Amino acid sequence: MALSNNVIGPINLVAVLLSIPVIGARIWLAIEADNSCVKLLQWPVIILGILILVVALAGFIGGFGASLGSLYFISLPCSFL
Repeated sequence: MALSNNVIGPINLVAVLLSIPVIGARIWLAIEADNSCVKLLQWPVIILGILILVVALAGFIGGFGASLGSLYFISLPCSFL
């Protein structure tokens, strides 16, 4: 395994682990929403958290499994950055 895979894998794992509480907190706030601003931003933040989770999982699988399909999948969102 290349050195870059050893660096990218843990970074993607941290991104996956950090996206789970963000999604959970956002869903909890959606249930407990008492503010119109919180209600307005409810679904965009949940969708953004899920997209971060999916891209991080694809990078984790592509980095450690050397799956070419997942590396192509992760390169598309990264090209927008």
